[in-house]
Amino acid sequence: MPGFLLAEAQLAFLGLGDPTLPSWGTLISSGRDYLDLAPWITVVPGFVLFLTILAFNFVGDAVLDAINPEAQTESEG
Repeated sequence: MPGFLLAEAQLAFLGLGDPTLPSWGTLISSGRDYLDLAPWITVVPGFVLFLTILAFNFVGDAVLDAINPEAQTESEG
């Protein structure tokens, strides 16, 4: 899931998506023109995208540990 989110945001940032659909990549791309005056227009969607991808990674790791506890790495215990 995180890979799909990041790929969609990258494609939308490059303008290869549907411009009528809201996307984090579109928000980040549209804020490039205003970085000097209002950097939060680009920073906030980028940070939320980062947090969402991080959350999906943590949830995925927790689900994997719950389903197969023997698959944990040796460094974890």
